[in-house]
Parts: sequence; structure tokens; C-alpha cells
Amino acid sequence: MAEADLAPAAQAGQARALAELQQLIGFHISLANTAIKAHFHAHFPGLKLTQKQIAILWLVDGCPGIIQVDLARHLRVKRATMSAMVRVLADRGLVARCQRKEGDPRHVPLNLTAGGKSLLGEARRSIARHEAWVRQRFSLAEQRTIAMLMARLYARDERDA
Repeated sequence: MAEADLAPAAQAGQARALAELQQLIGFHISLANTAIKAHFHAHFPGLKLTQKQIAILWLVDGCPGIIQVDLARHLRVKRATMSAMVRVLADRGLVARCQRKEGDPRHVPLNLTAGGKSLLGEARRSIARHEAWVRQRFSLAEQRTIAMLMARLYARDERDA
């Protein structure tokens, strides 16, 4: 519906609601996140991976033998969610659950398979192009500031517990 089709009272209400939304930092972060995810999935659909799944592959590659509990902590997701994500990657043959050591049966080391390493290489190249798309909008100083500010939002804080 075009703005001209709205009654003046409805137009005023719409303008007020939009102005209120513009004041919400979380709203802007949500829109930015949506734009970033949309760009990634539109330009790299062949990977058939989410950004979180790529992060799992990245961490498993960099930390061979890492366990799901540590992955969940690093990526700030619940352990059950991480278990499901790892299961999907294992079912695709991208990660392998290794022989666990004595102790807690939930602590199963993970490693990348050859297929996982290959797909991660492709994903890294895709992410480099995607990051260039994101970064081109900001100066180096702005990029550093954004990263620092975003880290404040997701940093673990005992007061939030």
C-alpha cells in the first residue's frame, strides 16, 4: 500500500512507529545481521553451509580434537544446539568424531575429514570475498570500532547471568 493510500492519521502513526524503531540500536543490529546473512547466502549458495557451521569447521580445523562443549562455549550456543549442528556436519562427512579418551563420554574429540578440509578451504575463500563486501562500507578505524562495540554485546558478563 502506498503512503498516499493511507489516511493522514495512519500516515502519522506509521511515521511515529518508524521513528521509534530508528531509535532502537537492537533494531539496527538486527537489520545489519539480516543484510549480511542475505548477502552471504545469495552469493555463496554452493557451500550449503551456514556461517555458524563454517565457524565450527574453522575451529575444528584450528583446534583438532576440540570437543562440542568447547565449540558451544566459543560460539555462544547451547550444548544441545551444538550437538545438532555437529551431527549435521558429521552426517555430511565433514567432521569425524574420534575415539574418546577415558572419562566423560560427552567429551568426544572432533576432527575435520578430507572433505571437511576441502569445503572449509572453499568457505574461507568465499568468506574473504564476503568480508570485502562488508568492509568496503567502513574505514579501517570504523571496522575496529564496530568489532569492539559488537564484542561488548556478546561478551560474557556475570551481571547478565
